[in-house]
Amino acid sequence: SGPDILAGDIGGLKTNFAVGHNYNISIIVDISGSMEAAMPIAAQDGQTRLAVAKKALQAFVDQMAQHDGIINLRITTFATNAVAVIQDVVVSNGTVTDIKSEIGQIVADGNTNPETAFTDVDNWLNSKTNGYENQIYYLTDGDPKYSNLPSRDATFANLAAKSKVFAVGVGLDVSLDWVERYDNTDANGNKINNWSPTNHGEAQRTDDADKLITYLISDSEN
Repeated sequence: SGPDILAGDIGGLKTNFAVGHNYNISIIVDISGSMEAAMPIAAQDGQTRLAVAKKALQAFVDQMAQHDGIINLRITTFATNAVAVIQDVVVSNGTVTDIKSEIGQIVADGNTNPETAFTDVDNWLNSKTNGYENQIYYLTDGDPKYSNLPSRDATFANLAAKSKVFAVGVGLDVSLDWVERYDNTDANGNKINNWSPTNHGEAQRTDDADKLITYLISDSEN
């Protein structure tokens, strides 16, 4: 009941969202055919990579809904082409059910062409003049198959100039070189300026659903 001042560290769950800040969040999800491959049975009871990714995304949306600032969300899937399954939604407790339902209906088919998704998200961010912080989360399980490399890198460079990009490999088959190439954050989640194919961020790959959830929420496996 007295005018006490409590001193201590922040405590609780580390997230990529600062208290009171507003964000434009884009999630880019690989839905190529290989996402239907099963994760190791001992760890995931035979769930597919896509099932594990969807579980992680739904948990991530729940976390967003608890944030005390504004979060504008776009979820873009890609295989041969890109599709925005969530185009532009303000995440709240009232929108979580519909967002999670849309995530649940995602299916996998096609080849791996992330450039189409990079273009889609770049166009979306160009339309956002609200001054919010931009963050992109890129989930993939395979090496890119379509489009030429210089064009893909140039398209990603546009994104990297506008936003933090947190990449994660779904499963252990994906080459970490390709995952990290399209990431522009260091181990502490800080944005690396002047992204290039040789000046990229640090990323991880995982075949564990819980680690994937934690990595999305906090850019860490802890």
